[in-house]
Amino acid sequence: MAITGSLPGPAVSGPNIAKVYSTVRPTEDDTGYVVPTLWLDTAGNKAYLLVDVTGSVATWSVCTGTSVSLDAQASVLSIATATAAPPTETTGARYIIGATGSPHANWDGALNNNIVEFDGARWVATTPTEGTLCEVEDANALYLFITSWNAWQNQALTTTSSPTFANITDSGLTATRIPVAGTAGLLGDDSALAWDASDNLLLDGVAAGTSGAKVITRGVGTAPTTSPASAAQLWVADRQGVADKATLYMRNEEGHSSPVAFANLTYRTTAIDTTVELNEFGNFYLEVTATATVTVSAIPNIAQGTNGSLIGALLTIYSTTAAIVHVDPNAVDRLVLNGIAQADGEKISCDAVAGNSVTLIVDSTAGLRVLGVVGVWVNGG
Repeated sequence: MAITGSLPGPAVSGPNIAKVYSTVRPTEDDTGYVVPTLWLDTAGNKAYLLVDVTGSVATWSVCTGTSVSLDAQASVLSIATATAAPPTETTGARYIIGATGSPHANWDGALNNNIVEFDGARWVATTPTEGTLCEVEDANALYLFITSWNAWQNQALTTTSSPTFANITDSGLTATRIPVAGTAGLLGDDSALAWDASDNLLLDGVAAGTSGAKVITRGVGTAPTTSPASAAQLWVADRQGVADKATLYMRNEEGHSSPVAFANLTYRTTAIDTTVELNEFGNFYLEVTATATVTVSAIPNIAQGTNGSLIGALLTIYSTTAAIVHVDPNAVDRLVLNGIAQADGEKISCDAVAGNSVTLIVDSTAGLRVLGVVGVWVNGG
């Protein structure tokens, strides 16, 4: 990768910076120069700064803008801890004094952020100014001083062709997460959007169930209250607001919401007393094979067309044998039999004849209405 970055300041200058004048721009093969070296392309009227040479690849950064003039200094061994004594006092040794804490007395009066060089007797300090460049050898990085020292970051890739990249690692990304462009086009990721090794798409960081492959998972969210034009909406919510009943819902353009049902019929058999919990998926069919009481769970006080409403749900109970069957609503719900509303909590019962059946519909938040019967059904108290 020959050309990277955009560095502010066309007046890239300084007594210590090497310069190359050419009629072409530099490439990654131009490795025979020290960091930093300024390359001036007189034909293209552009300036490039050598910011790194690793192996046989040189990285040149484009210099643009008008805000900063650069002063390149000779490299330093490291950024030294200000409060500690100098790591070494060898003639020619160079350091940047760290920004934190009061400098140790052995730095001979140098200040935080100063570039210092040992002359054999004492540390000679140079105060950096805005635009000072210096390579920090142990970090293998070029540092730029504006108001503090910061490693030069290569950004805003500039190229005149369409290069092909391979095996690029971005240290800011996490494995399996899907990168997205954020502020100023910078790539980032979020735990709420990821693929796992089984090709499951994980939304909200919710892992797929055991053995899941090519599954989409989504956590519980909040239902929309409006409908955008020419669109339908999907989300996950707890059925009837009860925890641990996460269900996929849909809202159409007309504003009607309902669960996305994988089936519209729930089928079950029982030979003992049982409780039926109606849901928004549609119909419930129960076969009774012995005398039993079927208790119907409470009808939620949720208006029709609202998430969690059971209005319109059907329940059919069929007796396969000569057994008495009782249908017992919740204590606050009523049953309407033969057009007559029974008292809240009162059940209805059939005689002991095989083939008896009853079909009920949730007609309101108050309870259920009998749509039809086979056999004799009466108020059972």
